[in-house]
Amino acid sequence: MATLRIFFSFLICALAILSIFPTSIHLVTQTIEIMCKAPLVNHFISCAPSQQFQVFPNPIFANIIAQNVELASMREAASDIAAFPYQLAIGHSDFKDMIFEISAEDLPFKQLLWPLLKSFNKLTDGATDSVQRSVSLTNALIDNTIIVHSWARDKLQLDEAREKSFPSPLPPIARAIGLDYASEDALLQVFTLTTSQLVRQTNHVLVQHEATKESLVELRDLLDRIAFALKPEEHSLKREKLDDASYWKALLSHRSNLPNFDKKMETCARFYDYTLRAGKAVAETSVALHDVRSKVKGVQEEVERSPMSLASSGTSLRQTIFSLGVSIANLEEFQRISRAEQEKRMQTFDSTLDGFAAIA
Repeated sequence: MATLRIFFSFLICALAILSIFPTSIHLVTQTIEIMCKAPLVNHFISCAPSQQFQVFPNPIFANIIAQNVELASMREAASDIAAFPYQLAIGHSDFKDMIFEISAEDLPFKQLLWPLLKSFNKLTDGATDSVQRSVSLTNALIDNTIIVHSWARDKLQLDEAREKSFPSPLPPIARAIGLDYASEDALLQVFTLTTSQLVRQTNHVLVQHEATKESLVELRDLLDRIAFALKPEEHSLKREKLDDASYWKALLSHRSNLPNFDKKMETCARFYDYTLRAGKAVAETSVALHDVRSKVKGVQEEVERSPMSLASSGTSLRQTIFSLGVSIANLEEFQRISRAEQEKRMQTFDSTLDGFAAIA
């Protein structure tokens, strides 16, 4: 038994040496197939079933690429809030104009509201800038992922070409049976940069989103205080209705002599609604970001426990390169659609402003 095992080992070595020559690869492949079909050969050499020689993308990279769906949904969220910085800026101007008009007729009210108005200007400017940064960083998630996936694909292509240019016994046999030989160090380097970049980016956006949520909450709290100051003493304030123009009309009915009263009340409700919807969109994006970061960190921990999993059998370097290429193409399509959608949202907002100005 031991003699036969030694014999087959020498035979495999001879086939490995022979496989260096391209013209011999087909012969080597046929010989291995014939050997594996022979009775009892499985006792002496490892002959995996043919289905194990299927070519698959690297499952570790597949898990990372799968996060593209979440990235696309976050880009959609960025589309939803793309117009908010402009809405907040214009809403701030209209809201402030209303306060000035009321103050011009009511000096005691002016003295009461003037300190709040100074804070209002500062908080609105801060919230507007913060929302704009959140939109920009969310958009950059896909832009940067495209760059990193492109680098990863090019790096693996270079490594594949280098391995093919310096033949050794094992790679030709692996390629002959449908597998690619991949350098574990190269895969680990690509994986480490790809995942660390994604985690770093998500952390950066999450920090910005937290700052944006805080700035919007502060602005809404101040709007609550302004609304409380505007209302008659006998009325209670219902915060949950401050995004409703009819509620503002009822709340400030004692100021109905203001020019364009209905328009001004609609301005107040719309401005409050902007802060609510922007906060909701940022919060939803944050949840998705936490999910992506958690999944990527889980894959990182798996590789830390078992680095060899990056070069596991049954995976194909060539197919992984192809998968990265598909990922890049998909992300670029998401990017194109999102930019078009964001431009559409801005055009819709501009049209709304034009219509609103015409009514005035």
